[in-house]
Amino acid sequence: MNSYFASSAWQQGESDGARSPRHAGLRIPLDHLTDHLVADRHKTRTFVFIAWIILLSRLASAQVPELGLSRTVHTFEFLPVVGTRAGLFATESGRLEAWVYPLKLFRDFHLTFHVSNRALPADSLARTLSVAPSSATLVYSGDSFRVRETLFVPVHDAGAVILFDVETAQPLDIEVGFVGYFALEWPAAIGGTYQESKEDSPALVFAEETK
Repeated sequence: MNSYFASSAWQQGESDGARSPRHAGLRIPLDHLTDHLVADRHKTRTFVFIAWIILLSRLASAQVPELGLSRTVHTFEFLPVVGTRAGLFATESGRLEAWVYPLKLFRDFHLTFHVSNRALPADSLARTLSVAPSSATLVYSGDSFRVRETLFVPVHDAGAVILFDVETAQPLDIEVGFVGYFALEWPAAIGGTYQESKEDSPALVFAEETK
């Protein structure tokens, strides 16, 4: 069953020329009106949905900076950078040891900067530490150079990466020193071990005498 409503109109009076209101016979079914209202509401919801899509796409495309903290180094503080299968265990001076569990590969890893015929131990030049969920970065500063050393260990892989980002006004060489270890975590042992380098490869090989 349909419902109706009427609209008002004006007619000219016969005797005094005054206008008087009357109800015209215009009738509009409410179900037609309801259809129009539903259609308008649907358009409004569609517009709001499209607006949300545009907003979310812009937020997703925006570059979100990685979480991190920075402060002046405390050279005696412990600095671990670890994954589930490997780890770099350092102090904030930059000295570290490397593990691929349960093997300890080397210890006393340290840097020396060579510039203007001078050898500068990196320990004395460590200035700033920056840490993030994925890595740690030590900044070394000299009179004419700045070096960023980034330590990174993958979460699930047996390995580690040490990156150097150098800014310098003069030729600069970075010397890396460490003591090869290649032993299982105490009290386990694997017998005699050795390390060697090959002329045709920049890699250093760690091995056990029976392998």
